[in-house]
Amino acid sequence: MSKRMSGGAPLRVTMDEVARSAKVSRQTVSRVLHDNAYIAPGTRERVRKAIEKLGYVPDAVARSLAHKRTYLVAAVLTEFAGYSRARILMHAEEEARARGYNVFICGSLSSPKGEPLESPLLNSQKYEGVLILYRGSVDDRFALFKQIHRDVPVVTLGYAPKMPQVRRIVLDDRGGAYRAVKLLLSSGRRTIAQIAGPPGRFDTSGRMQGWREALADFGIQAEERLVRHAQWTPEAGYDQTCSLLNDYDGIDAIFAHSDLIAIGCLRALNEYGLKVPHDVAVVGFDNISIAALLTPSLTTVDQPFAEIGRTAMQCLIARIEGGDVGKMSRAISAELVIRESTTVS
Repeated sequence: MSKRMSGGAPLRVTMDEVARSAKVSRQTVSRVLHDNAYIAPGTRERVRKAIEKLGYVPDAVARSLAHKRTYLVAAVLTEFAGYSRARILMHAEEEARARGYNVFICGSLSSPKGEPLESPLLNSQKYEGVLILYRGSVDDRFALFKQIHRDVPVVTLGYAPKMPQVRRIVLDDRGGAYRAVKLLLSSGRRTIAQIAGPPGRFDTSGRMQGWREALADFGIQAEERLVRHAQWTPEAGYDQTCSLLNDYDGIDAIFAHSDLIAIGCLRALNEYGLKVPHDVAVVGFDNISIAALLTPSLTTVDQPFAEIGRTAMQCLIARIEGGDVGKMSRAISAELVIRESTTVS
């Protein structure tokens, strides 16, 4: 609970108070905040609980004056409405704040496939690291990196040239899609259509690859006629599902590359008089919060947004502070959440 002055203004919790609460030294609290590898797990957890209980926030301004650093991290994105990017950014910012860093958001011009091309704000701030919230496509030209000094650490969500300062956090799109389509096949579905994301994007291609591999493992030839590409919206999912149903009979399952696409898919199936999952089973991708509240509730591949955001920021701050974070890429698994849209009672 925050302390307050007589006039009602909150008083800042100090590092000394955190140390007293956790029964450790002030230096130990500082080491935990900087993710020092030599702190015992039990001690680390005790300090983190004290930080959460007291609501301690490191004073980035005071630290910057003392150390002649800005403790600023730039987050670059081209679209502000996307659910997944917003959730990842939220958790990344929380992690940065807990470690005494501030995040400023840079909008960017973009290519037709979403690649960030130029961000004017990057030229006006003194930042110590960059988080790029973009997954990548086959047409990327990496123009944004011309604005970023080669000594500045960068972490992306898959988008990266071969540069020593760049690290990637990569979701297992292929594996998640494989598990989703295998579930459909294991329940007896055989004509599995796919409403994919925009062509040429790495997340789209990974999920298409998982669809093909699952079919192949069951001895089924992937039929490209059963694939439609869509933007990541319910409207596009609705339109492309209608297109599939108008062109082909006998579709008994649909794998949608996002939950938003799947929402449009469910609407179209209902309008065509098809019951989910009895006539057509549906699987989405993302596990957005509304997926569990739909009727029927949506089976989906979980994107662990909190883990992605926290891991990306941990990696970036470790690089800023001179730590060795290992390989160029760090993979995060995507697990299946089974609900009513694939379960026939």
